[in-house]
Amino acid sequence: MVILPLAEQKQTFKLCGCKETILPTNFSAQLCDICILCSEDRNYSMNKGENILGLNLYQFGINSKYRLGSIREIDSTIERAKNEWKKYFVVIANMMTTM
Repeated sequence: MVILPLAEQKQTFKLCGCKETILPTNFSAQLCDICILCSEDRNYSMNKGENILGLNLYQFGINSKYRLGSIREIDSTIERAKNEWKKYFVVIANMMTTM
């Protein structure tokens, strides 16, 4: 499910391919505006996704004991991406593993 900023939620939506995904009909993001945000403890599939989608990947550091990113690390990574003109973030927040 796509979560949009409040200002964009009042726009018209349409169903796009996947039954669970809705996108605004007048969404104007360019690929150069979008990036992927995930931890440095990611699965290699994030790099594949980055290449397939043509997006930039931004990784934040994690605490090796708890395998979690600190708020400070996440904030600084987001700020770095914003300084590089990224406006939209695909946030990966799962326990990536290969079975």
